[in-house]
Amino acid sequence: MKTHKAPSTAGGTRTKGKRKSGIAGQPLVSIVTVVRNGEAHLEEAIRSVLDQDYRNIEYLIIDGASTDHTLEIIRRNENRIDYWVSEPDNGIYDAMNKGIALAGGDIIGILNADDFYRNNAVGRIAGAALAHPEAEVFHGNLLLIRKNDFQEIRRPRIGKKKYRPYLMPVNHPTVFVRSRCYERCGVFDPAYRTAADFDLMLRLLHDCRAGFYYLDATLACMREGGESGRYGEDTYGDIVAILEKRNLPRGAILRFMMWYRWLMLMQFANRFGLFRALAPLYYKLRRSGA
Repeated sequence: MKTHKAPSTAGGTRTKGKRKSGIAGQPLVSIVTVVRNGEAHLEEAIRSVLDQDYRNIEYLIIDGASTDHTLEIIRRNENRIDYWVSEPDNGIYDAMNKGIALAGGDIIGILNADDFYRNNAVGRIAGAALAHPEAEVFHGNLLLIRKNDFQEIRRPRIGKKKYRPYLMPVNHPTVFVRSRCYERCGVFDPAYRTAADFDLMLRLLHDCRAGFYYLDATLACMREGGESGRYGEDTYGDIVAILEKRNLPRGAILRFMMWYRWLMLMQFANRFGLFRALAPLYYKLRRSGA
């Protein structure tokens, strides 16, 4: 048996290609959680997988050599985790690719440590996969939890009349992909440090012409933030490179540049409270000029 080993911390064992004992008539769904120093929310992510009402699930956790209490949380639940490993990696998308390579399911979902599933999410996906064998990518609605605890439902952008090609077409935490689709179209490109999910979804949608199936249901919950949610220069550079590679009209790329720079400005202003600081000055100048 070929064993995948962690270099210095304990981990699970997994034979690539060996199938978990499944349930007749139900597709095996592999869930991959990637984490590094995710003690704050990892327990909730794990529970959301283990408490699903669909039972034919294979669960894998790929940890990037965490130094906080992440490993304690994993070990506390490892009797119900099919595989886990803790070792250095080359970023979040490298970790996702490891999980995809190890997964044995017909369908693969990726859940970050800050996110969690609704308890009927996997069952809905499995049902859709059985009903629509031609579809390869399944996705749904996302509940976004902002830092002020405000919540909003986000629906996918594809299918909308005013869809802008520089925006993420689907809600990635809700996405489940058939393993055959990954084999045909490839996985995440780790050269994009913060936007490889955007690159992959465009590749599946436009280059591979994978069949997308939308479930009008809230499948996952995501907390505001994360690498791609910081509106930094790395994400900006990644998305520009992805758009230029796709030979989009120059006007679309310029609109993205203007839109993203505006988001960066708003983020900067909110961080330092510039709106609150400048508002009194604005009204004072307005009165003096009256």
